[in-house]
Amino acid sequence: MQFGLRVVRGVDWKWGEQDGGEGHVGTVVKPGMQSCDVRLNDTVFVCWDSGQLANYRVGCHDAYDLYQFDNAAGGLYALCSLSVINNTHQLVYYLILGFFK
Repeated sequence: MQFGLRVVRGVDWKWGEQDGGEGHVGTVVKPGMQSCDVRLNDTVFVCWDSGQLANYRVGCHDAYDLYQFDNAAGGLYALCSLSVINNTHQLVYYLILGFFK
């Protein structure tokens, strides 16, 4: 799954309202966590438009928590990142409005 891709909850979603509720959109921001039974490309981190950042399955154990969302005409692009400042983790959330041709 590509970084910057816009997503919504998918067929195997089991994470409650973590995304802000059904129909809310997020952005894939980085590769997910890797463990001994999970390959690096099997999960991704998503930053939801609400600011929530979490790790989701995209093939891990044949489960897919996300669907791709096509909003090209909408012109909305969101970025977020996790920063460590003074030994605390802070979510840095950027919202860029623009229209794409």
